[in-house]
Amino acid sequence: MGKEYLKQNLPGVIIIFLVSLSLLLFMYTRHFPLLHGILFFSLTFMSYAVIKSAIYDIYSPFFFTSVLYLVYFSLMPAFNIYIEGFLSVQRNLLLYFITGILIFIIGFLFFSLGYFSFGNMLKERAGRLKFPVLRPGKTLFIVSIVLEFIGILSFYLWTRKTGISFFIINPFNLTNYYIKLSHMPVKSTAYLSLPLLFVITSNLIMLEYRINGYIKKFFWINFILLSLVIFSKGTRYIGLIFWGSTILFYIIRHRGKVNKLLIASIAVILVFAFVVIAYLRGMQYLNLIRLNPDFFYKLFLSSLSIFTPYIKVIKSIPAQFHYFLGESLYYIFVLPIPRVLWPDKPYSRYMLTLWHITGGKDFGYAIPNIGEMYANAGIPGVMLGMGITGFALRFIYETFKLNRDNIIVLIFYTIFYFFLFQIISRGFFAQIFVEFLYLFFPVLLLFLIAVLQKKSNNAIR
Repeated sequence: MGKEYLKQNLPGVIIIFLVSLSLLLFMYTRHFPLLHGILFFSLTFMSYAVIKSAIYDIYSPFFFTSVLYLVYFSLMPAFNIYIEGFLSVQRNLLLYFITGILIFIIGFLFFSLGYFSFGNMLKERAGRLKFPVLRPGKTLFIVSIVLEFIGILSFYLWTRKTGISFFIINPFNLTNYYIKLSHMPVKSTAYLSLPLLFVITSNLIMLEYRINGYIKKFFWINFILLSLVIFSKGTRYIGLIFWGSTILFYIIRHRGKVNKLLIASIAVILVFAFVVIAYLRGMQYLNLIRLNPDFFYKLFLSSLSIFTPYIKVIKSIPAQFHYFLGESLYYIFVLPIPRVLWPDKPYSRYMLTLWHITGGKDFGYAIPNIGEMYANAGIPGVMLGMGITGFALRFIYETFKLNRDNIIVLIFYTIFYFFLFQIISRGFFAQIFVEFLYLFFPVLLLFLIAVLQKKSNNAIR
C-alpha cells in the first residue's frame, strides 16, 4: 500500500517541485526570493497533500493532520508575510522563518513515510487485536450519567476553589476568567477541571442510545446543557473534541447517509461558538458588544498564531539554550501529580524555557509538536518524532477500520480524531499525556464493562 501510494503520487510531487522552482525564478525577485519560493512550495505541496488525502479517505488522521499542518505552517506564514507585513517589523527572524518552513517540510515528509510505508504490516498487527462487544443497557446508561455528574461536579468545585463564577448563565465572564487563570495559584487547581473531559464520552454514549431510537428528547436537552458548560469553560480544544466527535460519530454510524445540509448548518454554528471562545480568550476587557471589523481579524490571529513562537524556538535553540535531549518527555512522571499532593512540585525546565523564549507566562504559550521535537534533538528529533507520529496514527486508523462497528473503538477514534488538534498545536508532551489520561479513562471503563459483560454471558452458558 505504501509503495503503491508513493508511486502514484511521485509524479505529482515532482511537478509541484518544478512549478515551485520555476516560479521562484520569476516571483519577488527584489525581496527575499528564497523565502517566497520556499513558502510557495510549502503551500502547493501541503495543498496537494490535503486534496489527495481527502480523495483517498477523509476519515483518516492523515487528512486531518494535513489540514492542520497546512494552516499552521503554510497558510499562516503566508498570512503573516503578505497581510501582516511580519518581516517588515521583525526582519531579524527572516532566516529562522525560512529555516522553520524547511524543518517542517522535512518533518512532514518523514510523517508521510511513517504513515504510508508500513501499511500492510500495521494492518496485519491491528487485525490481531480483539475488542469485546459493548451491549447497551441500564448499566451503560447509568455509567454515562455518573460520568457526566463527576465531570460537571468537578468543574463546579474547580470554580469554587479558584473563586471563578460558575458562569453557565453568563458565559461572557470568560474574559475575567482568563485574566484570573493567568495566575499560578489558579493553574495549580487544574486537576479539578480535567474530569470535565469525561462528558465527551458520556455524550457519545447518549448519542448511541439516540441513534438506536431511545432518549430522543433527553439527548438534545443533555447535549445543549453540556454545550453550555463546555462553552463556559472556554477551552477551545475541549469544545472542538466535544462537538466534532458528536458530528463524526453520527456520520460514521449512519455510514455517511445523513442530511448533509443539517450537518453543515450545525458545523457552522459550532465553529462560530468555537471562534467566539477564541476571541474572548484573548480579550483584556469585555467589549464583545462593540463588534467591529477587527473582531474576526483578531480572532483569526489569536486562534492560529503558533508559527511565530515556533520560529523563536528555532532561533533560541541551540544558540542560547542547549537541546533538551528528551528532558521534556520525562515530565510525564511529574505533571500528573496534583499540587495538592505535592505543593513544591517543580515546573518543567522545558516549560520555563519556553516561557522565556515566547514571553507567554501570563496567558500560556503555544508551539506546535514539531517545535518540541526540535527543542529536544534538533532536526534529527523532528525526523524521528514525526516518523513515529505517522506510524502510530496509521496503526490507530487501521485498528479503527477493522473494528468500526465496535462502539468502544468508534468512541475512541472519533474522540482521538479531534484530539489531534491538541496534539499538533501544543508542543508539550507531558500536558498531552495528562489530557489523554483524563480524556480516555471513560473509554477504558467502557472496555472493562464490555469484558465483564462477556464473562457474565460465558458464565450463564
